[in-house]
Amino acid sequence: MAKAARKAANVKIRKLRLDKWDEEIDTVLYLFNTTFEEFRQFLTEELQVEESKVVPEASFVNDLLVDSIKLVELMLRLEELGINIPMEAAWDVQTVGDAYRIYKEHPA
Repeated sequence: MAKAARKAANVKIRKLRLDKWDEEIDTVLYLFNTTFEEFRQFLTEELQVEESKVVPEASFVNDLLVDSIKLVELMLRLEELGINIPMEAAWDVQTVGDAYRIYKEHPA
């Protein structure tokens, strides 16, 4: 009986991993063809800020109150999704508009 339960648990774990993988693929495909509004929604979810505050001229630090650690986490999240933003370009990101411009200039 324990063997059957272990097998069922392993099947469930594999399914969860596949579901997570499918979710990641959907996110990557979604980001490849992203409009500003979609990018805005992505930032809203990732940074956990109000969507109305995420406008092109909004400063990550002053307006959205995002600290440097959260910005690095955002860059890492984009990297996980296959979007590599060069470090020299990352230093230029001050506003949401900057982030979107650089993001569009460095597709996966």
